[in-house]
Amino acid sequence: MKSVRAPEIACLAVLAAAVTWAACARWPERLWGRGAPDRLFPVLIGGKVGYIDRTGKLVLPARFDPTCDPQVDAVTMATPDPYVDWRIRWARDFHEGRCAVSLNGKMGYIDTRGRPVSKESFDAAEDFSDGLARIRRNGRYELLDRAGRVVLQPAPSRIGPFHRGLAWARLHGKMGMIDTAGRWVVRPQFARAYRLPGGRSVVRNGRKTGVVDDTGRIILAPQFRSVRTAGNEIFAMEKPRNWAVMDRKGRRLFRLSADRIGKRFSEGLLAVRRNEKWGYIDRCGEWVWKPTR
Repeated sequence: MKSVRAPEIACLAVLAAAVTWAACARWPERLWGRGAPDRLFPVLIGGKVGYIDRTGKLVLPARFDPTCDPQVDAVTMATPDPYVDWRIRWARDFHEGRCAVSLNGKMGYIDTRGRPVSKESFDAAEDFSDGLARIRRNGRYELLDRAGRVVLQPAPSRIGPFHRGLAWARLHGKMGMIDTAGRWVVRPQFARAYRLPGGRSVVRNGRKTGVVDDTGRIILAPQFRSVRTAGNEIFAMEKPRNWAVMDRKGRRLFRLSADRIGKRFSEGLLAVRRNEKWGYIDRCGEWVWKPTR
């Protein structure tokens, strides 16, 4: 019996060793979270925050204050959840070579050598993204660049993710687009704005919808009931059953009367439903197969 079970036991031992190695290999990144890209990780020593490298060497001495109660964070870490962001909340991570730290009740930024990025301190400091970070001082939000200079004030109350150097931002209840230098490329003027695939964005004012490209150029001012983009075409509903099909620069190709239209052109054809029957048109708006069923 022993000789029969030996291979099985050996296989189980190898499998257990592999699983243990994989878990241990991933453990630091899950535990230390978003510090990984800049190769520095927060540690708590004597109630103060310092930073170590991947070898465990203390690179930045523990002299910063925790950003929240470490005991609260320890409770969260004691109940692991694979869907939880494992960023340690009592200390901030490095982003783009900069880290927000707390010292004497104020927030500031340091680089990976521990040098202050700005001589000023702030009431609140957010992480860097695309060369910018939002800070708050004297009750007002501003944008800071990686050199510690204020590049936009007042800062937007909300900034979306940057894409190709541009991001949608909200200021005084209106949406506009800024670049990574903090300049307004599209002045705040829309009630809502969100990105679409293909480097374009839908903008809305009230019940009217339009399109902006990824350079900030307004392709279609908000004037349509709904707009959707697919491939090189823009489909805009002017009113129920009336559609305008345009190219990606907003030039009208043709008008179309239909109950519904397909999501996109496929092999040069677009499915169209009229009077509860489906057919196909080409890119010139001509019927290739008239609605029959």
